Amino acid sequence: MPTQETFYGQILGQVIRGRREVLGITLLAMAESVALATPSGWSRVETGDTAMTVGQLRKAAKKLGMEPAAIVRQADVIASQLEASGIVVHDDKPKNVGKWLLGGAGILALVAGAAVAASKMTSEPSDEKEPEK
Repeated sequence: MPTQETFYGQILGQVIRGRREVLGITLLAMAESVALATPSGWSRVETGDTAMTVGQLRKAAKKLGMEPAAIVRQADVIASQLEASGIVVHDDKPKNVGKWLLGGAGILALVAGAAVAASKMTSEPSDEKEPEK
């Protein structure tokens, strides 16, 4: 069986996507909040196809009513869970992504499921800021 692999940017993007979807925020609203020209540009950030800047992370977190550190903590937890289950998590996007594109869809589903679950937990009442609409 081939090794299943993902990378940290993909996990981070899926944490953001999960929270965005739980809150009902559109791709267009997220793109506008981080000063990207198109929703597809933000979609590429969420899938890990395009790297996110620290400034974009901060703006996205604000839009989601979270601190950037909370997003990174969730991504760290998910990365650890994936690694514990035998999935290789690269720190950076590998140059030879094509070798595991088919596995990538399955990994993306695992990451997205874990990110949505984590986002729902953070949607419970807490002392974090309310999301901007």
